[in-house]
Amino acid sequence: MLRLMIAASAAAMLAGCAMSPAEQARQDGVAAREEARLAEALEGFESTGRTSSCVPRFEVRQTKLYDGAILFERSRNHVYRSDVGPGCGRNQDDILVFKSVNGSSYCAGDIVQLRSRSGGFFSGTCSLGEFTELKRDAR
Repeated sequence: MLRLMIAASAAAMLAGCAMSPAEQARQDGVAAREEARLAEALEGFESTGRTSSCVPRFEVRQTKLYDGAILFERSRNHVYRSDVGPGCGRNQDDILVFKSVNGSSYCAGDIVQLRSRSGGFFSGTCSLGEFTELKRDAR
């Protein structure tokens, strides 16, 4: 009897966590838009094949946040991509990546804070991954 009650409770909890078809479609649409936004930002760039665990902060001109990735812009033709966990920065164009730990580099494994450009309000945190170097195709 106790096993039956536990199984029924577990089934009820799982059913409560399941997304409705409309919610799933909305979430899939948001994910597709974010993927397209990142693809557009990386259009014309190619991987140099080099990865590194750190990028010097003084080389980073600007950061751009996407769902699943942060681009660290060194110049118009040279960026580093760090893959981050899902949900890190989704649909947040007005967000700065802010490293709260002292140090001269952004490194894989660092926890960075996300803050709004207008007001500096805390928006979340992300853990950085390895950095992939990308350069714009010279053609």
